[in-house]
Amino acid sequence: MTNKNLIVHKLSFSGKLLDVSTLNLLSLFGPTSIIPIYDKKSKILYTWIGDKAPQSLRNFIPEIRKILMEKYPQNSILRYVTVDAYSEPIDFLSLIQIDKAQLENQLKNLERKRISIIGDLDELKIRENNLLITNQFDDAIKIAEEIIELAKELNDIAIQEEQKKIIEKILDKQEKSTKVSFIEDLTAELFPKLENLQHPSEIINVHELVSKFKEEWGEIIRLFKIKSALQLIREEKTLWKDFISTQQQKLTIIREEIQQINNGIIKVPIEKLREDIGVINRKLTHLIDYEIILGWIDQKKNLEETLGTFELKSKALSSLKKADEYINTLEYDVALKELNNVLKEIKNTTLSEEIDSIEERIAKISIAQEIFLKNQQKLQNLEESYRKALEKDNLQIALMCSEEIVSLSKELKKSMLFQKYSQITAQLREKLDKRESARNRERERLKQQAKELENIINVDQDVLPLMEEYSIDEVLGDLSGDVDEILNQLGGLLHTHRVDVKEEIHSKALIKSNSGEIIELEKTNTTKKNKDGIGTSVSSGLTNPFDEMIEKAILTDLIPYNYEINSVEMDGGPIDEIPDKELTREGLEINWTLQAINPGRKVHIEYNLRRRVSRTIIFILKGNLKVIKTHSGLKQLDLEGFFEAEMPFSNNFGIIIEGVVVEDIIPLYYIHTIKEPENLLPDKTMKTQSGEFLMWNMQSLLPDKTRNYHYHLLELFKFEELKISVNELNKKATTDLNEGAVKKAVEKYQTIVSLLNKYLI
Repeated sequence: MTNKNLIVHKLSFSGKLLDVSTLNLLSLFGPTSIIPIYDKKSKILYTWIGDKAPQSLRNFIPEIRKILMEKYPQNSILRYVTVDAYSEPIDFLSLIQIDKAQLENQLKNLERKRISIIGDLDELKIRENNLLITNQFDDAIKIAEEIIELAKELNDIAIQEEQKKIIEKILDKQEKSTKVSFIEDLTAELFPKLENLQHPSEIINVHELVSKFKEEWGEIIRLFKIKSALQLIREEKTLWKDFISTQQQKLTIIREEIQQINNGIIKVPIEKLREDIGVINRKLTHLIDYEIILGWIDQKKNLEETLGTFELKSKALSSLKKADEYINTLEYDVALKELNNVLKEIKNTTLSEEIDSIEERIAKISIAQEIFLKNQQKLQNLEESYRKALEKDNLQIALMCSEEIVSLSKELKKSMLFQKYSQITAQLREKLDKRESARNRERERLKQQAKELENIINVDQDVLPLMEEYSIDEVLGDLSGDVDEILNQLGGLLHTHRVDVKEEIHSKALIKSNSGEIIELEKTNTTKKNKDGIGTSVSSGLTNPFDEMIEKAILTDLIPYNYEINSVEMDGGPIDEIPDKELTREGLEINWTLQAINPGRKVHIEYNLRRRVSRTIIFILKGNLKVIKTHSGLKQLDLEGFFEAEMPFSNNFGIIIEGVVVEDIIPLYYIHTIKEPENLLPDKTMKTQSGEFLMWNMQSLLPDKTRNYHYHLLELFKFEELKISVNELNKKATTDLNEGAVKKAVEKYQTIVSLLNKYLI
């Protein structure tokens, strides 16, 4: 049973697709056949190709997809699959519901029949050749027609065309043979008329007959050198020359008419001038002065040269006009052919102005054609990029491709493509608008939440704090009645609800080449400690992957909130201001717009970073569990490498909050001291690869009360320098004591105390 989802065609040798969906599918497959099959369900176009399909038929394969899209615009083609005979995949055979053995048996039977026909063809060609040798043209034509019929059964266009040309040659040979016989008979009829001519009218009459004879048959006479006809022409020419030399008629009138033609060469249309020349020619048949005739012949030659020049000039101007019409319909090849043909005619004439105009126009059209072909290729690249983007559900890239296709298809006057992608563009914009609206709503919600959190915590610039809310039953189940046990339960939540501390930035680049290809690149870069041991950095950027220039690239870097940006460099130079940034749930999103990037060029962006103190706050409010996640930057103090972080937590909820757990993550590579809360130590500390965790448990916090957490942080390298300085001074003081120089030793110990006191503010 035939699959109702299939649209089946057969490719004819004229390049047309014949709809054969209602025919028996198996019967369509043959060694020389090409069968396009479109599956409406999967939107895949399969093109089955017989192993003996002639090249003339294969040449139409690239046009199949275009023809089907024009014929069935409602059916899109997502994939194009070529299937060779005897190599049919299982999914293809399953789709057409034909057994592989059954199909191969069909092909082999037809191939045996084809081989048999080829044998008959060889025998007929031998008979045809023998008939041609013996000039049996009619029988040879019949054999050729038989060969053509057999070739049709084979679908062999080459043999058909070969035999048609043989028939044409036979007919041409027959025709020439017939014409020679006819000319010889006609010559025999004309020869007696040259004898006993007395009256001028008889001479004129014979001259007209022979002239007409020469006009009609002169080329064949010269080609086949028909002696009797050549002799007739020579004798009549001598007779006519003698006759003309005796004529004297109306010389003055003819001269005046010649002068009138000369005077009217510019004013009178070319057709009228040629008519007047014809009149004089006819009158000259009655002249007796041969010199006058010769003079007129020279004059006529000059006139015709002038007329020819005017005609060429008119033709050149007409071709320029036609070329403009072809350009308007983007038929550049036809326009160039038109102008090149005219240029060949006028190249060696005096029409220098017209030659320059045509050559200039040809150059402009060639440039326009080159741009047109590049745009055609660009259009194909865009369609492929659009298809890939849809497969990945990347609607932004799909929209960019679709917009470019709309613009290019309009420029290239592809109305169907323009209409198709105009609709697609509108649909994509609607989908993206909905997605963007949802994202904007989420961003506004988070920003509003961050603004509300400013009443509870300090919110750094370029940090988006998050607050999550859960039911206690959902997260903890039955809550213990013991306060310490409650705090332990809440502290245990930190494993699953702790603020994120990330050491990587995620980069995404949307790249568009000059030819219209659009791709998306993604990579993740890990932060690294600077070589001098001070600060942290991370690299971003992109390298042009194309063999052509990047027209535009949008690079997006996502910097985690546990890092603040100290400075940014691009290609080794400082960036004074970050161009475009957005606070998102995942981190600080930075967008760079780059243009005109040469092939192989690398754009390098370096972020110099400093870790923030990362904080998680868990507490119970009105029976619900609240989790706040935020990050706080380090403030530089007077001494190099010495910072502070002040992180208050205020209860502005109007009621008591209970079960408060605060965890701060001190960055690696810092020695810290706790300034506030005074005389209190964290309930729990833990050193990890992310930093040192300090956990503070509060049973409750009264309304309008604030608990401040104040840390001093000294960079590890600076601490090591301080240790070295103290140890050096201590050694020297000890030496002084051993030598009895107490005063000097005291001065050195005072220097140590003074040095350390600087870090105890």
